[in-house]
Amino acid sequence: MTGRIAILIFCPLLLLAGCGQSRTTVSTLTTPAPADGARTLAYSAAGISFQAPRNWEVLAERLPLVTAVRSGAAVIALWRYPQREPLPSSPSELARARRQLLGILRVRPSTVAVIASRITRVAGARAIVVESLQRIAGRVSRVRSTHVFAFGAETVVDEYAPLELFASVDRAVFSPLLRSLLITRPASRP
Repeated sequence: MTGRIAILIFCPLLLLAGCGQSRTTVSTLTTPAPADGARTLAYSAAGISFQAPRNWEVLAERLPLVTAVRSGAAVIALWRYPQREPLPSSPSELARARRQLLGILRVRPSTVAVIASRITRVAGARAIVVESLQRIAGRVSRVRSTHVFAFGAETVVDEYAPLELFASVDRAVFSPLLRSLLITRPASRP
């Protein structure tokens, strides 16, 4: 689990690092485009599909990063980590996994401030959601990391945007994407 949390912390910086080559105006670089309709993105090899804004950029990635979708400084990254050990399923196992996630994040107090966490269900499966504040590309961003345990893997959906934009992006894009998330058995073993 340690490697996944490290990716959670460093992924936002890596995804934004490659964004400097466009000729877009400065205001567009940080302000996400309003969602203009939705399209289904399906990744059968990872067993993941979801709805994302038609006008947001989709980045092709390599497993364990299934894909990233972004507009301005708002980013959604979907990861899939096959597990050899049994996935947490009982309330006590989920509570232990949640404590492990929070413990790893709290080791980095200068870069991550956890603001909430909960055990829930997402896409019909058991999940842990951790919300935090992180400094990304010099700005404070709100990050929601959703860890879904299903079909022999931990699927992680990281959603982040600058703090002042998070609520509006969450209403328009992040929450609808999580509601549309479908996780199935992968077509092939990644």
